[in-house]
Amino acid sequence: MGTARRQFTDEFKREAVGLLASSGRPLSQIAQELGIAASMLRAWRDRDDGGHARSPRRSNTQAAIPHAGADLAAETPVCGARTNVCARSGRF
Repeated sequence: MGTARRQFTDEFKREAVGLLASSGRPLSQIAQELGIAASMLRAWRDRDDGGHARSPRRSNTQAAIPHAGADLAAETPVCGARTNVCARSGRF
């Protein structure tokens, strides 16, 4: 038969979110140390602060692109599901 769902107390959830907020360490690292899924810790954090207390999310791609100004945006091709701009330019 399947595994039973683990139940966490409200106190555990609050402490986990507090540790995340105060430690400065990545969410994935905190979740791993606590033995829970990162998505679970993320949901607790979002529910706890209403989604307003954190900085806006950026995709990994956006985080890796240096902010060099408008010239960078003009040079970087936009990839889309229905275009082959990236395939033609050789950038993936």
